[in-house]
Amino acid sequence: MEAGSFTKAAALLHIAQSALSLHVRQLEESFGTQLLIRDRTGVSATASGAKLLERARGILKEIQLTEAELTNTAAAPSGEVTLGIPSGAARVLSGPLLESVRNELPRVSLKMIEGMTGPLEEWMAAGRFNLRFSTAPRTVWGR
Repeated sequence: MEAGSFTKAAALLHIAQSALSLHVRQLEESFGTQLLIRDRTGVSATASGAKLLERARGILKEIQLTEAELTNTAAAPSGEVTLGIPSGAARVLSGPLLESVRNELPRVSLKMIEGMTGPLEEWMAAGRFNLRFSTAPRTVWGR
């Protein structure tokens, strides 16, 4: 539709104009509605065509975001990680931990929640954070 004609669109897509026309016709038949208005000056979208284009762009954007997340996760993890940590340990470990995350995982945002051990266990069970640091024999819990 941005190209204004099947000929220009086919050239941009590196496919034959007849193949593109056929595909659009098949889409229109499949949806049971006209997607494009064809006239001497080219093509333009109908209301249905504009709606399909909007939805298709959204789907493509989600696919691109998902692909970026999946391919970059191993090489460069990103996102927010919430850590539950006892107050005493937080006084000693917060600085070095934040500095390490900033240096080694620059695309990760670390959020720390301080608390007493009992409430931290409850909050972990309730899903308030991703990891819990504990001074008990098991030192890190994840979900």
